[in-house]
Amino acid sequence: PLTHLRAQAQWALAEHRSVEEMREALGEIAREVDQTTKMIEDMLLIARGENQQLAVAARLFDLAEVAQDVEEITEAMAAGRDVAVKAVLDGPAPALGDADRTRQILLNLASNAVRYTARGSITFELLRSDGMVGVAVSDTGVGIGAEDLQRVFERFQRAEESRSRAHGGAGLGLTIARMLAELQAGTISVESTPKEGSRFVLWLPAGD
Repeated sequence: PLTHLRAQAQWALAEHRSVEEMREALGEIAREVDQTTKMIEDMLLIARGENQQLAVAARLFDLAEVAQDVEEITEAMAAGRDVAVKAVLDGPAPALGDADRTRQILLNLASNAVRYTARGSITFELLRSDGMVGVAVSDTGVGIGAEDLQRVFERFQRAEESRSRAHGGAGLGLTIARMLAELQAGTISVESTPKEGSRFVLWLPAGD
C-alpha cells in the first residue's frame, strides 16, 4: 500500500499535471488509505484475539434472528446483480455465544459470496446437529480450487491472487471469521467446486 501511495503522490507532483489529473490521483490515494486503515484494524483485531484480549460474550441469542438480519443486508449488497438471495431459517435457534461477533462472521461470509457471485443465488440455511446450531452460506459463484481450499482461512491468503486483487480485500476476512468462531467454541468449514460455487458453514454451541 505504501508503494502505491508514494507512486500516486509522485505522479501527481510531476510538472504539467492538470487539476483533473491531480483530483484523480488524490482519489486513488484516499481509496488506498481507506483500504490500508481497514487492513491495520483487521490485523489489530487478530492480534487481540490471539492474545486473549478480545471481548467475546457467552450469552443465549437467537442464531436464526441474526442470520435473518444478515440475509436482508445481503439482499441490499446484491442489488443490481443477477443474484437471488434466499433464506431457509426455521427458527428460533438458541445459540450460546456473542450475537454481535456472530453477525460479523456471517456478514463476512455474505460479502464474500456477493463479491464472487456474478449470477445465480446466495442461500442462508439453518442447521442443527449434536448439540450445535449452524448457518450455511452457499453461493453459485466462481468457487475455490482444491489447492486454495486448504489455506483459505490463513491470513493474507486469497484464492487466485490476480482475480482477488480485482475484487479488493487483503485476505484477512476469513482469518477473522474463523478466529471469532473459535473464540465462541465454534467452527467454520468450507466446501467448494470451481465454477460451481462455495458453501461455508458456521457452527456454534446450541443454547437449549
